[in-house]
Amino acid sequence: MRDFPLAAALRPLQRAVRRYDALHGAAWGSAIGLTLALLLALAARLAPLWSRSTLLVHLGPLLLCPLGGALWGGWRPRPVIEQLRRLERATGLAERLSTAWELHAGSITSSPALREAQGAETARALQGLDPRRAFPLRLSPAAAILNGALLLAVLAALFIPNPQERVLAERAALQQAAARQAEELAAQMEAVRELPALSSAERERLLQSLETARQVLLDPHAAPEARQAALLEAEQQLAGLRQAQEDAARQLQTALAAAPTEAPTERTQALLAALQRGDLAAAETAARQLAEGEALSSEEQAALNAALAQLAEAAQAVDPELAETLAAAATARDAGEATAALQALAGELAQQQQERAAEEAQLAGLQAGLQNGREQLAAAQQAATGEGGFPQPGRGAAQHSEDSGSAAPYGPSASARLQGAGSEITLPRAVVNGDTSSTGPGAETAARVPYYEVYPTYAEAAAAALSRQPLPPGLRASIHSYFSALAPADAATP
Repeated sequence: MRDFPLAAALRPLQRAVRRYDALHGAAWGSAIGLTLALLLALAARLAPLWSRSTLLVHLGPLLLCPLGGALWGGWRPRPVIEQLRRLERATGLAERLSTAWELHAGSITSSPALREAQGAETARALQGLDPRRAFPLRLSPAAAILNGALLLAVLAALFIPNPQERVLAERAALQQAAARQAEELAAQMEAVRELPALSSAERERLLQSLETARQVLLDPHAAPEARQAALLEAEQQLAGLRQAQEDAARQLQTALAAAPTEAPTERTQALLAALQRGDLAAAETAARQLAEGEALSSEEQAALNAALAQLAEAAQAVDPELAETLAAAATARDAGEATAALQALAGELAQQQQERAAEEAQLAGLQAGLQNGREQLAAAQQAATGEGGFPQPGRGAAQHSEDSGSAAPYGPSASARLQGAGSEITLPRAVVNGDTSSTGPGAETAARVPYYEVYPTYAEAAAAALSRQPLPPGLRASIHSYFSALAPADAATP
């Protein structure tokens, strides 16, 4: 169009058209942007998608919609003939511009004089036009009303309190609590890698379970129930490892108690009885007393060596380390060697006891950490929702576990555990001389069966009940300590 003879005369009119189209394009671009903003704001009110601040960030790019509309309206390409006909309709030039263009382009055949005359007449008509009057810079009422209504709707949707904000705050609080637990799990995984008591297979299974739980905790889309389940699975893995250790200790006690040993003398009775019931602490004390006391006679030493050798043979299949310690102590030949052997035995027993206690404490600490993590997640859910959260069987809301070192393991948080449904332990009752009568609480009765005969049956029934119950580790340890204190010198504890 640059070589069009009327190009210079049309330039003011074209600028007015461009401004007019840019203004209206910006208005309709703004309407489109406000419509999209309203849809996003309504979506954020119908579902917990974004917080207000996040939504405002998402709405930021929509501010470019008016600019885009202005650029499209004012500078989009159009055919020349279409532009000229639009100018004719707005200015009343009655096809003068389109005819001049067709004559210039050769679409209409005419003489040069006629073309010049038509062009001169059209140029004079253009000079008398007011471009601003033909294309005024003002919005149409429809565009103004639409933009105003959309703006009010968007402001209302943004700044009227949104009930989904509370849901998002709850999710954020839960995610923060889950992230803290994931960090603790990472620290626990490092501790598991350094546990010497675990075999490579056990360590790998436990690490895999902890890593799975950590990934679930870090997943922002994971449900609270899934996080609780992941922590519970890892906790059950640890509980299984601790139960395996307890089973091994029980097998050792059974093997030592069943070992045929030489009849103990009065001075060696305490040591052999403690070894047979698997009480390493009492055995250590008895060994030190023998080492520091009067030397054993040759007969006593021989009987002790034989008994220790028999106990070592019985323990070989269950606890090779203890068996090696007992076998080494059974090689003393004179009083000097006996004293050194007993001192070495006491030292080895003390070391094994410390190692086992440390391993048990580490596993108990890991399990307590997982229990505490589940409690904290449940407490965060309860605080966020104002409801009961996700109650766990046998767990309270006080964030306490029996192995966590708290001074109040049986406070209000434990009442649900202690008052919950348990299993009844029925102990056998011997009927003597056909007497089937029962005695009341205040009746006095005389014991007809020796205690050392009653205790094994009692302990066996209690051990069977304990093996069926998913008791907390600390409570299980307390029960074992209780039965150890009740056991007679020649009976095994459960």
